Amino acid sequence: MNNWKIQQVHGTDYVVRARLGGNDCYCDVEAFTVFAWQTADDILYVMPDKWAVPLVPKKGATGPELDPASLTSNLDAGHPFFIGSIKFDGCLNGQFSQGEQGDEALHFCGRADAVALGVLMGALFDVAREVLPSVLPEW
Repeated sequence: MNNWKIQQVHGTDYVVRARLGGNDCYCDVEAFTVFAWQTADDILYVMPDKWAVPLVPKKGATGPELDPASLTSNLDAGHPFFIGSIKFDGCLNGQFSQGEQGDEALHFCGRADAVALGVLMGALFDVAREVLPSVLPEW
């Protein structure tokens, strides 16, 4: 049950993943904010033109977000930005999980960041559709 389908959300700083839940009617979904990318030679803080491993904040990390010691490529050890589930009928239940206390407000650095959140939510449905064995046609 730990077989996650992982996708980078094109044009954003997000990566999403989904896996079947306790039955074939829903799947678990998570989204992570990517703060850097690991290439064979370096850590990059701007999305590279070629494929690179996304680095996300570690669970419980207290260091600066751009400090490589505060980042991980292992999503199981990462701190998700969003956690939820999507059912076969397209219903999504979830919560944003920005801070360890769960009480931090969302922050956007301009319109493009806010629009990227909408792209992220759509990507959660896309990856869920790939994981669920059947979905209703309207979504």
